Amino acid sequence: MYANDKQPGLVNKQVISAISSANLKTLTDTYGISQTYLDTVSFQKKTYGYPYTLNGYCFWYNEDMAKNATKPEGIGEDFTKWTMEEWIQVAKANNYQITYNLKTAYYSAAFMTSDGGSWDCTYDRNGKLTKVTSDFAEKGMLPLKSAIKWYDYTNSDGKHTIIYDTQKAPTANNKVLADVNGAWALTTTAGGDSEYADPAIKCSVIPAMTTAEGEKVMPRGFTGSKAFGVNGQKSAGDTARLNDLHSLASYLVSPEVQKARFEFNASWLPTTDKAGVTASDNKAFAALNEQLAKGIAQANLPQAIWNAPVTLFTKITGEEATEDKPGVNATLSVKSSDEELKAALEAFDAELAAI
Repeated sequence: MYANDKQPGLVNKQVISAISSANLKTLTDTYGISQTYLDTVSFQKKTYGYPYTLNGYCFWYNEDMAKNATKPEGIGEDFTKWTMEEWIQVAKANNYQITYNLKTAYYSAAFMTSDGGSWDCTYDRNGKLTKVTSDFAEKGMLPLKSAIKWYDYTNSDGKHTIIYDTQKAPTANNKVLADVNGAWALTTTAGGDSEYADPAIKCSVIPAMTTAEGEKVMPRGFTGSKAFGVNGQKSAGDTARLNDLHSLASYLVSPEVQKARFEFNASWLPTTDKAGVTASDNKAFAALNEQLAKGIAQANLPQAIWNAPVTLFTKITGEEATEDKPGVNATLSVKSSDEELKAALEAFDAELAAI
C-alpha cells in the first residue's frame, strides 16, 4: 500500500511491478475504475498501482450561514452559483472568514494549473528525474491574480477574509463560512464526531475564479489515490507467483471489497461508482468526484513542486502571516504591475526547473 506520489521512487528502486494489459482491462471494464485514478498510478506510460481510495479535496461550506448571511448588493441568494470572489465578499460583509490553504503546495501547485499552466518531467531509463519544464509565465497569470485579489479583502476587525495557511470547519463558532479540505475532514477523532459532520455543512466543487472577460474557470486540485502495488522482487523470478500477487491486488480493489472498506472507514472513498457509494453515504463523495475528474494527477512530481508554490504564495501573504495578522515583506499585491507578476511567475518556473 502506498500513496501515489511515492510511486516514482518505487519504480526507480525497481520494487514495484507494472500491471499487465489484461489486469488493466479488468480494472477499467469490469471494476469501472476511472482512468482519472489510473493516471495517478501511471509512470512513463506504464500503470503500476491498483488504486483503492481516492485522495483530493473540495469546497466545504455552511449552508445555514450562507442562507442567513447579509448579501452585498449584486450577489444573489443562490449560493450554489457564487464565484469564489462572491463567497469572499459575503464572508467580508458578515465578518466571516474562508480558509484555503494555498500556502501549502498540495493545494497551490494544482491551483496554479487552473488556466492551463503545467509542468513536464523528463526521466532517464532508470526513472531518475533529469529535467523539469513549465509554462506558468505564460499560463499562470489568472490564478496568480485571483489569489492576490482574494487576499486583498479584509474584514472590519482587520483580519484577512480569506486565509491561506490554515483549515477550519465552517461553523458559526469558528466564524468560518467555507473551507477547502478533503474527505479526511470527516474522520472521527477521540473527542467525538468531526465538526465537518454537522448537517449544515455541505460540499461542492471549489467555486470559480473569473477572467477579465467574465469567463468562469474552476480552480483545480490534485487528483490523488492510495494504491496497492506488487513487489516483483518477492517473486524471485516465479511468473506464476507474480501473477497470483497481481490477482490478489486486483481483487483488493474490486467494487465489493472497496464497498466493505468504505463501510469500515467512511474516509476511504472508492475509486469506482460500482462500489455503490453515493452522496447519501458520504457528503463529500459527489463533489470530490466532480472536482477530481477535472484535477491534475498527483503523480511523478519533482521535489520542487513542494517548494516553489510556497515561495510564490509567501510573496502574496508575506512571511509569518497568521489568521489574525498580515505577514511581513509581502512583495505581490493588487498594486503589482503585470510586469512584476510576470517576473514572479518566471521565478516560479525557474524554481521548478532547479532539480
